[in-house]
Amino acid sequence: MRHRLTAWLHTWWGRGLLFSLVIAVLMAVLDPLFAISLPRPTRLDPRPGTPTARPPTATARPAPSP
Repeated sequence: MRHRLTAWLHTWWGRGLLFSLVIAVLMAVLDPLFAISLPRPTRLDPRPGTPTARPPTATARPAPSP
């Protein structure tokens, strides 16, 4: 039985399968380490899409005529 396993690994198909398995395991283990984490919002707006009240802006008044 051992002879069959070693003979299988000496074929190009067996080596390719073994290489693919090693790469898949490495990707599964290392992927979470390099994943980009997005910043989470600090607080959520309870009513998204509703306008908020804005303070009135100062308008320029015309100067009185002498």
